[in-house]
Amino acid sequence: MSIILKKAAVLKAEPIGNDGFDPIVTFASQIEKIESRVKVEEIIRDLTEKSEADKYKIGGALARIQANENWWQEAGYQNFKDYVASLGIGYRKAMYLIEFYKKLLELDVPFVKFGGIGWGKIRIIVPVLTKENVDEWVEKAKVLSRSDLEAHIKAEKQKIKTGKEHEPKTITTKTFKLHDDQKQVSDEAIAKAKEEGNTEVDSVAYELICQNYLGAGLQFSDPKQALTYDSKHNEDGMLWVQKVIGWLEELHPELVINVEITLKEHAAA
Repeated sequence: MSIILKKAAVLKAEPIGNDGFDPIVTFASQIEKIESRVKVEEIIRDLTEKSEADKYKIGGALARIQANENWWQEAGYQNFKDYVASLGIGYRKAMYLIEFYKKLLELDVPFVKFGGIGWGKIRIIVPVLTKENVDEWVEKAKVLSRSDLEAHIKAEKQKIKTGKEHEPKTITTKTFKLHDDQKQVSDEAIAKAKEEGNTEVDSVAYELICQNYLGAGLQFSDPKQALTYDSKHNEDGMLWVQKVIGWLEELHPELVINVEITLKEHAAA
């Protein structure tokens, strides 16, 4: 029994969709039982005509042949690279697909863990995944574009290359004291970020809010919200109203704006 088959045999097949079992584990078990190179080649040729979601299966089929070197040697090839070329698959791509398939098995997590992010993004994050960080990267893949995700992965690979991935991550707790209106804005912003970012994690939503501010600065949904914010940050109400009237006069010079601004008299005690 090959190493891959032993690994697949001990993986827990979690229920998923209508199939009832994890598709990666199911495929691994099936491909490892095939004892014919010709049969595996038929599977590869069939899969190359199918969708992106079948790429890991090609990797599994190639891994099965790679593990049985007598198969491609008996077919008259001096090495696995020449054999792969006969299938119409580039060697680098073949090796990538094999490693991709093996990594999915090594992660020892059910396929449902990647739910909703699509194979395109799974392929991007797989090289840096570990059992410990898979949840974190899946959450990022849900909210980031492919280009942004690739940039994050590039940075992560650089950390791995320099050995910084072995440094323990620092977990920081931030505590804020908020007024009632500030708490309302905070709660609404986090709720919106969680909904639009497709995440249930407050810290991820908080990061999205911060990233948005860094990219676009302070923003408001309408003029009233902007004026409300500006008013709260001006202690002298009369001067602030005069400033706003000045803005209006600049915006509409065709109008004559007559406004009396006075302080309300306090009611007698």
